[in-house]
Amino acid sequence: MSIGLDALTAVKAAFPARVVQLRYSGHDADLDGTITEAFQSGMELVRATTDEGNVDGAEGNVRYITTAEPSGWASAVNGQPAINGQVVEILFYGETVWMRFRVATRLPLEGAVRLNLTAEFGGL
Repeated sequence: MSIGLDALTAVKAAFPARVVQLRYSGHDADLDGTITEAFQSGMELVRATTDEGNVDGAEGNVRYITTAEPSGWASAVNGQPAINGQVVEILFYGETVWMRFRVATRLPLEGAVRLNLTAEFGGL
């Protein structure tokens, strides 16, 4: 096992309420797939000021084991992972409604992957 995978496994066991499900929410069949055990390792509310006033959103990240990732997510499109910029949905622990986020970046770690996410403003 790798350090990244060991750390992810340990933190998922220590904080089971932070385990989430993650799925692609779009029309590209190459990206279809669901990750049943991802770890939500940081989520915060953010406020942006626009011409229409303040809008609230969320930013954060999730991590998961590399082998759980749907095959098309890491494929390169114009030199970037195909999942970058796409909309994914997260089902948080104890919730029944999926929340939409846009993938800002996909970062491969040793044995795991981290997705940095941002909610579309007004989507909360």
